[in-house]
Amino acid sequence: MGPDKFREHRIQTEDEILRPGTAFQFVKGLLALNLSATERAVEVIVVSRNDPDLGLKVTRSIEHHALDISRIAYIGSEPITGYLAAYETDLFLSANPTDVQAAVDASIAAAVLYRPPIETAGDMADLRIAFDADAVLFSEESEHIGLPPV
Repeated sequence: MGPDKFREHRIQTEDEILRPGTAFQFVKGLLALNLSATERAVEVIVVSRNDPDLGLKVTRSIEHHALDISRIAYIGSEPITGYLAAYETDLFLSANPTDVQAAVDASIAAAVLYRPPIETAGDMADLRIAFDADAVLFSEESEHIGLPPV
């Protein structure tokens, strides 16, 4: 399918709501942190490779799923790092390894999201995040043996 056919397809289907994707439950869990906070603790910003003219489907889907996302950038084929810097992004998550590497190269924390091996059903009651403590939460010094100089 060429670009013109894809554009035509997107316009014809712009009223269809998108199904939840790889990070949907994670994003819902992050946004739920705001429910018990006195001020916004987390802001989720969507940076989409969609053409600005074709972003209506994504915007409608965000509204349909009642996600508290108020900032969206439809960047088309523009380099992503300028947008991430402008939004003062603390963490960039994407299923696109090339965009993730570009963010890392621009000194923005980033990670590739992979589709879970099994589908998760229903709403996520709890948000659980695991970190590798060595060199992520704490320095790597615990892994170095302090040998006396020779």
